[in-house]
Amino acid sequence: MLFPLLPLAAASLLLWPHFPPTRDLLHDGWLHAVYFTLFLYGYTIGVDAGWWAEVTRLRRRLLAAAVAALCLHLLLRAVLGAGLLPRLAADLYVWTTLLAVLGWAHHKLDRPWRWLPRANESVYPRYVLHQTLIIVLVFWLAPLRLGPVVEPVLLVGGTIAGCWALTAVIRRVRWLRPLFGLKPLKPPAQPRCLSPASPGHPAERSA
Repeated sequence: MLFPLLPLAAASLLLWPHFPPTRDLLHDGWLHAVYFTLFLYGYTIGVDAGWWAEVTRLRRRLLAAAVAALCLHLLLRAVLGAGLLPRLAADLYVWTTLLAVLGWAHHKLDRPWRWLPRANESVYPRYVLHQTLIIVLVFWLAPLRLGPVVEPVLLVGGTIAGCWALTAVIRRVRWLRPLFGLKPLKPPAQPRCLSPASPGHPAERSA
């Protein structure tokens, strides 16, 4: 639980004060370090059966730790503002929440669901699409001043619907699939031609 938190905390200590998040491709050093670290974690744990067994066993403690870390972050943020200590508490919250989500998901969902292959194939396109859709929808919705209830509902609902619809298109268009991380479509199976001498030929069965 704690050792993988150290690189995230180090990034906050060393990079966060100098590289506030800007979403700039070249000058966003802190977020690049955080995202790359989490990417390496995901690559490492993806097929580690022992890791998944342990995070599943600790899922209740992880959920409690995530809630406690959120409360600590909110408390420090209220008292200290956007300082370094609240930032470190946020790192703790992010990591324990990820572990809790993964532990509970593995416990409840790791089984052969019929829809799982389709869902797995849809993950990456929706990941690629969602932020662009959010930005477009905010650009359209913000001038309307719909308020703190209607606007978020339309934003979330529009993002989900847009990801769903565009992914359905991407999955069916051959040249779009590789651009969104999907494998090429398999060519349709060709019917097998039976020769007159084959046991399954109609002439032989009728004889």
